[in-house]
Amino acid sequence: MWQLTAGDQCKLHPGKCRLKRLHGDVNRDQQSRLNSLGINSKIQAVAQAEDPGAIVHVTMDSIVSVNLDEFSNDQNSLNLIINELLKPNPQFWIERTMKQVSMASYRLVYRPSFIEGKYQLPLTQPEHWNIVVHGSPRRDHSLNGHDSVYMHYSWSTHMLTDYKSPSISEPQLGMIDGQWVEPIILPTDPYNLMQRTGYACIDEADYPIPSAHPERTEWVYDDTCEAEDPFVYSPTAACIQCHCSQTVQISCIDALRKYVGAVNASFIFTRLQWDEELANQIRSLSDPPSTEHPNDADQLMLVSGLEANMIQYKYFTNDSCELDEPCIGNAGWRRVLMFDSSDENVGGANLLIGEIYQVLDDYTQVHASVTNHGLYEYDTCHRHYHFTHYGSFTFGNSDPTKGKRAFCLISTGRQANAEWSSLWSPFYSCTYQGCTPGWTDTYQAGIPCQWIDITDYSTTNSSITGSLTAIMNQDNMLCEGQLVLDAQGNFTWEPTEFTAINGETVFKQKCVTGTNPSTLANNIHQIDVTIPTDGNGYVTVRTE
Repeated sequence: MWQLTAGDQCKLHPGKCRLKRLHGDVNRDQQSRLNSLGINSKIQAVAQAEDPGAIVHVTMDSIVSVNLDEFSNDQNSLNLIINELLKPNPQFWIERTMKQVSMASYRLVYRPSFIEGKYQLPLTQPEHWNIVVHGSPRRDHSLNGHDSVYMHYSWSTHMLTDYKSPSISEPQLGMIDGQWVEPIILPTDPYNLMQRTGYACIDEADYPIPSAHPERTEWVYDDTCEAEDPFVYSPTAACIQCHCSQTVQISCIDALRKYVGAVNASFIFTRLQWDEELANQIRSLSDPPSTEHPNDADQLMLVSGLEANMIQYKYFTNDSCELDEPCIGNAGWRRVLMFDSSDENVGGANLLIGEIYQVLDDYTQVHASVTNHGLYEYDTCHRHYHFTHYGSFTFGNSDPTKGKRAFCLISTGRQANAEWSSLWSPFYSCTYQGCTPGWTDTYQAGIPCQWIDITDYSTTNSSITGSLTAIMNQDNMLCEGQLVLDAQGNFTWEPTEFTAINGETVFKQKCVTGTNPSTLANNIHQIDVTIPTDGNGYVTVRTE
């Protein structure tokens, strides 16, 4: 177990220390990594006349598996499963590969927290992926001794962005044919990760406790997580280590090797010569290909988040934070409709919120500019800052006051894949918040209150169908347009009708809202959701 002391830089910047312990010095070792992969890097200078954009090709070869250990005592079932898995079925393995590749998202999106002086190299959306499976599935015990059926595959994608972005994200990509290898260890079987390894591979840093969900592990998977000292509660200190919900006595890698199987993956990034035809092909799949508001911020609520919904029975004690929010009706067993909420900045300017808090050397948090104006308020129960005007979520006639409160509005993924969207974003930490053009801010199911309490809907005799409605920025407290700054480039503030917990007026940044069309017009989305009869849904373990 890694020991930490007060003032230890490895506690202030734990990801960077953990990555170095697991993968070594990735900056110093780049040439040896390229050599080990049989890559002869030939770098030539970028032409002086700037290209209209940049294209980065990303490749990765790996293995994906189905772990069969749980069936070792049921030979009949095991034989049936093996016979089925050994049949030709490329689509099955492609879908499994997509799940495994997505497990690299956390490390690549929050890369600035892992490698000093570097920025994001985010995965593209799956519609940009090319996956080729090789040969036929095999069954043996070669994956860390686990009984597995597995398949070899090659994965690739193209990133399209502005001319300068690649060199900011990774200086090695500032040159044509420049290359970078990003090492990540992935589970050979990407499913049932928490069921098999618990919290060993789950990074809870900056999240309210608990936020991890077994169906959303790709949002929090971190191969660098280690066994750690127990998290010590403090009203002013948030979770900044991997494990805060539970004390974990095993590293992610040891847990993978023991319970699942681990594979070393190398994501190889190569900057290509500018190719207009290839750029057109990539851009045509971008969501969206271009922006209607090149000078404004414009948050669009995505239907895909609402469609990723599920039902769960959860038990809440009388001292649950969710009662204070409030996002449940009462303590005890509640049935909740969980979903992702995802909004993309489809404008050409940053949605800028600013500095929310600062972390001191003793790891406590102190208010910064935005919080001092009441826009964010610190919640001592969840131990993070709340933004109560993020969105309103309702199902049928549910109470909108029990909707979602944001805590960290940042760039969590790159939705667009076009020149107007940069590869990097300055908004990768809850201390400094906002959303970069073409990027999304997603609150995945599992985060506390990322749900609607549907306990009081009667489904004893039949299912019911109702509208799940999401309204983003319903109080117009975020600047979807252009900020009005003073002569020194600082925010200017104006009072609102809202009052903070301490009774003082809440202020918001002055803003000129985008028009033609209005940047506020795309903030509402609605889908129909069917609630099945009683008993259908996930169930959590009851804890007191």
